[in-house]
Amino acid sequence: MLILKEFTMEPENYLAFPHLVKDDAKSQDQIQSTASPSKRKSRSARKKAKPTVGAGDQQNGVVEQHGDSSAQALRVGSDTEKSKLTGSLGSKVTPKPHGDTSQHGARGIRQQTKCVTVNHLEPAVEEPDRDSFRYWSQKHVEEGVAAGTVVQGPIRINPKDYRQCFVPHPSGRIDIYVPWRNRAMNGDIVSVYLMSRNLSKVDINSLEQYAKLNNLTVNRPSSHNPQRGGTASSPKSADTSFTVQDRLEYTRLGEFVAANPELVSFFKEKSSVNTDIPDKYLQPVGTVVSIAEEKNTRIVSGNLQPRTNNNQFALLVPRDSRVPRIDVPISQCPKDFLKRPQDFSKVLFAAQITQWRENVARANGNLLRVIGSPSEIEPVTEAIFMEHGIDYDSFSPEVEGCLPTQSPWVIPAEEYRTRRDFTKECVFTIDPATARDLDDALSVKAIGEDTYEVGVHIADVSYFIQEGSALDRAAASRATSVYMVQKVVPMLPRLLCEQLCSLNPDVERLAFSVVWHIDSEGNVTDEWFGRTIIKSCAKLSYQHAQGFIENPERVWKEDELPPISEGFSIDDIKEKVLLLDKMAKCMRKRRFDGGALRLQQIKLSYILNPDTFYPTGYYVYQIKDSNKLVEEFMLLANMAVARKIYRAFPDSAVLRRHPEPQDKMLSDLELACEGMGLHIDTSSSQSIQESIMQYMPADTDSVESNGKLQILMQLCTKPMQKALYFCTGSLKDEALFRHYALSVPFYTHFTSPIRRYPDVMVHRLLAASLGYVEPPRADNKQMEAQARHCNDKKDNAKKAGDLSVEVFFVAALKARGSITERAMVMGVLSQAIDIVCIELGFKKRIYTNSLKLKGMPVFKHEGTNPTLTLAWPTDDGQVTHQTIKLFDIVTCQLRAEDDLFKFQVVLMHPSEAACLSSSTPCMDPSL
Repeated sequence: MLILKEFTMEPENYLAFPHLVKDDAKSQDQIQSTASPSKRKSRSARKKAKPTVGAGDQQNGVVEQHGDSSAQALRVGSDTEKSKLTGSLGSKVTPKPHGDTSQHGARGIRQQTKCVTVNHLEPAVEEPDRDSFRYWSQKHVEEGVAAGTVVQGPIRINPKDYRQCFVPHPSGRIDIYVPWRNRAMNGDIVSVYLMSRNLSKVDINSLEQYAKLNNLTVNRPSSHNPQRGGTASSPKSADTSFTVQDRLEYTRLGEFVAANPELVSFFKEKSSVNTDIPDKYLQPVGTVVSIAEEKNTRIVSGNLQPRTNNNQFALLVPRDSRVPRIDVPISQCPKDFLKRPQDFSKVLFAAQITQWRENVARANGNLLRVIGSPSEIEPVTEAIFMEHGIDYDSFSPEVEGCLPTQSPWVIPAEEYRTRRDFTKECVFTIDPATARDLDDALSVKAIGEDTYEVGVHIADVSYFIQEGSALDRAAASRATSVYMVQKVVPMLPRLLCEQLCSLNPDVERLAFSVVWHIDSEGNVTDEWFGRTIIKSCAKLSYQHAQGFIENPERVWKEDELPPISEGFSIDDIKEKVLLLDKMAKCMRKRRFDGGALRLQQIKLSYILNPDTFYPTGYYVYQIKDSNKLVEEFMLLANMAVARKIYRAFPDSAVLRRHPEPQDKMLSDLELACEGMGLHIDTSSSQSIQESIMQYMPADTDSVESNGKLQILMQLCTKPMQKALYFCTGSLKDEALFRHYALSVPFYTHFTSPIRRYPDVMVHRLLAASLGYVEPPRADNKQMEAQARHCNDKKDNAKKAGDLSVEVFFVAALKARGSITERAMVMGVLSQAIDIVCIELGFKKRIYTNSLKLKGMPVFKHEGTNPTLTLAWPTDDGQVTHQTIKLFDIVTCQLRAEDDLFKFQVVLMHPSEAACLSSSTPCMDPSL
């Protein structure tokens, strides 16, 4: 059973994670009701009422009504809050709820039949109308959850069509298809009413493939019914009002069964349970009936437009198509906006949704600030921060007051008496060349015949962060550092990140270490955990370590490497790197033999102008043996600490789990690959990895082989779920702790406490398990609440970082004008093709209506190999035809737009493509 609403802390426990506690006094002042609950009609009156029937349902239900009639409004906060929101650059914007979802009224409907994959119980009360725009009351939601007719989870909204939404089913085996989100925003935790099995979505494409194999035909029901309204073409304009039926059409089971009696009979003859269509071809369908928790910040960036015949409001058009257009008061707009709106057409504004009323397409909101030009990197970066709820303000004086004031800071004498001394050992760091927050170091020395002592030493950040302090609260609230291309928003003040905690060379630092006895093949025979003091003798980059690995016999000069202190030599460091590399390769092989899975995506890196921080070039970042060396030992430490803290605190350990992919998505993956002629076994993480390895190109320069590998990586990544932090007391089944991709039963994050708050929590648990300190004061529910907060912040930080990479690519593209790239076709549709840029890894859709064609394209779908024939005009007035099929290599031109959030991918005319060769990324000659 999913948790119905977020945990509310008791007053005496506020100290633990106060950033998770809502300001009830403020929220009461901000929320005002726009309607009062209406009385329930009598049964006789309800029987006379016209029934409201869901699309596709049998029209024999009696509708009953109760509850209030509208959503609640949220007025603007105090003037102090306004000034904070619209103040100087870098001010934090705190999202405000747009209404109390527990107070919305609803209408009752007839009971529903059993839904696919869900055991429906007969509801204890009359159910509210799941086709209404009104949110259900909290009471009805709770009763629905208890009865199994309502489930809760995060909603994912298709960025290309806001009417396509999905919520994970609690079983973890399939997504619920939600054709109507009912004002929910992407990422919100929503309550979803499960529709009857008769309304399940049919996977008609898979059924067509199955039918062909059995010499059967599939009749597609009409996707449009005038009684329902709407079509499958495109979403309604955001300036119109919604109707109940304003949702994307899909093939319903009831319609499909009626249109395909022959296929139904075939399945019934083969099935022992006399089913019409097997469940594996069905997807449960639901509708949003309330928002349990607003995860989305509701802060958006976009452009202002004047409203037609309305001088009271302006219209903010968001960049994100999943967000509704927003009416903002004209009083908040620039003074000359109505007189000269064209002056602001290229200006990026930030707004926050404060209210989204039922049955209205547009939301209401407040204009927060002018961000700037969407063609400049800094305003665009600020927009990304605001939309993803990233706190990029400077730390408060209260937080700064928690930092040591002694300069230079020295380790207290007491620490030398209680910690293991590694200051005379050969300890060194391996990091990116530009890294400034060095939170991990390695050491290795021989202690016997084929026995070595290997240490992973992690910055002891928890020493400087007292639980419950202002510094702790700030770190817990931020939860993670955010890495953009040109800057880092740190989780901790830079005094800690870059100095006191960073394991800089030739200075003594406090560490928390895991030390093993290991043989040369990486087999562990003993392990030790404890607080230590280290003194790194060298700050190596990955390039330095890779040089040792690739050229073990090379004699290195001092000026080719960073300074090495403590009396150690270049040969000492090289010998230890080579030994660790040998161990790591053995350990890595065993991991993958044991079922580990790695889906490697192309990652772009940039060369920046040191003055402007604009890109002067880009290149594909290569993962090499030196990266894998560090990764293996960090994984080993994380797994060891996970086991240690779980044994010590079985109900309050903070671990990281990776749920298995959904069965339905794995089946879809197999079918998609089969349709492309790729054979993949999805029975386990190991079988997926082995399937991928079959397509690893023997010739790394082969365009075709690299293209197929990129497509396979894209397809295999799609079904994967996100890894999650959690408190062990929140899950009763230990099998759910497992990390699918790593194929291990217990895993956590211990090795990066400078940039991840869960690592700080784990350090405290480890210290308590070793008797250094008392266990954390936070109870299990608070630990779980903080773990979920960290999940949200990590997701937002990743999204922000990914957007930063895209923005810098467009900026680099603008500097060049355009580039030509070879791409491979991974999807053929009736009016579009999906391509993957082989060198860059971008997946894009190219629509035929954007091409200068002569005549309509011809689409054919024979068997599993669809084709699309394009008619291109030639210079002599004739036509040349290009037939495109899966895995074809095509030539595309990538063009930048003024807006750094966008770039175009254009399929080139065959005659032009023949004259051009794919350009290589603009590389720095020194790389």
